[in-house]
Amino acid sequence: MLPFDSKEMVTNLSSCRFTCDQLDILKFGLTHSICPPRINKSDVLVCFELIHDTMVTKLQDRTQNPKLVSALSHLAHSYSLAHRPTVTDLKSYKLLKDLRKNKNIVILKPDKGNGVVVLDRTAYDSVILKIISDTSKFKVLAEDSTLLREGQLQRFLRKPKATGHLNADTYSKIYPTGSRPARIYGLPKMHKPRGLYSIPPLRPIVSSIGMYNYELAKYLCCLLQPHIPFNYCTQFHLCW
Repeated sequence: MLPFDSKEMVTNLSSCRFTCDQLDILKFGLTHSICPPRINKSDVLVCFELIHDTMVTKLQDRTQNPKLVSALSHLAHSYSLAHRPTVTDLKSYKLLKDLRKNKNIVILKPDKGNGVVVLDRTAYDSVILKIISDTSKFKVLAEDSTLLREGQLQRFLRKPKATGHLNADTYSKIYPTGSRPARIYGLPKMHKPRGLYSIPPLRPIVSSIGMYNYELAKYLCCLLQPHIPFNYCTQFHLCW
């Protein structure tokens, strides 16, 4: 891998000035991960319990379940005990934590390509508010209808489940609980001239993750995808 420095990867358009160590951790991008300083043992055990629930349904001989439980239990406890973050990991974690505490900036990835872009939060919020104020694309609702629509979809899904047209596994995956509204954020178009507040235009992204119909949409996508021609476009996968 060729070496690279922060000047190639980090574009700071904010009024904040960063240390060399902060720039060095930002240059790896927003998908870079480090070993956490500590892990919650209860969370680890819960994850392995979910793994067990999935694996036990695949067992051809259910008498082997005690051995499976013993093996997964050993792995879970070994994983918890073996957690040893390095000095570098602890330093990187502290740097990222300090950056997260700075509420005056927004750290984003660019609309195209790799890298990191840092903007002032006030300027970012102003541009986002201008985008959602466009009544030709967005409209103000009198109230949040998330729970209402979640309830409607729940009642709709109970009918095919009761008649046997929807199996239990699929039903549990697409049945919505704890839904939330869609979220909007903007990605800076670094290839465009800077506009309002001396920042590049933002490409609005509406994330539907967590919405009442998100899992249902993924399920329908898997059903429809084999029947959609992709001769002139890139085939994508959105299945479980």
